[in-house]
Amino acid sequence: MITVTLFLATLFRSRTLSYRGALAWATVTTLAGSAASVYLAEGLVSAFSGKSLVPATVASDPTFLVSVAAGAGTTVLAATLAGLPISTRSWGDSRGRDSQPSGPG
Repeated sequence: MITVTLFLATLFRSRTLSYRGALAWATVTTLAGSAASVYLAEGLVSAFSGKSLVPATVASDPTFLVSVAAGAGTTVLAATLAGLPISTRSWGDSRGRDSQPSGPG
């Protein structure tokens, strides 16, 4: 969402589009990105379903599913407490700072 906001600000401040035009453009591109992510997620879910990792009987067992969720949650919690990044964004972003180089001053 921050990328869309920066894009919107750039279009408006450069006087390329009016405020309403930039807002409309940002809305259209956000909706298009959302639709694309829904379409692509379908393929990703089937590609990364884990069917080749564990037998179907194990993968459908509620105990296994709870164990996987607990392991993922524990990993994220441990990384957060250790101050490690937990996303695919840069280290600077994970600590709440902008990853873009700052200007003078």
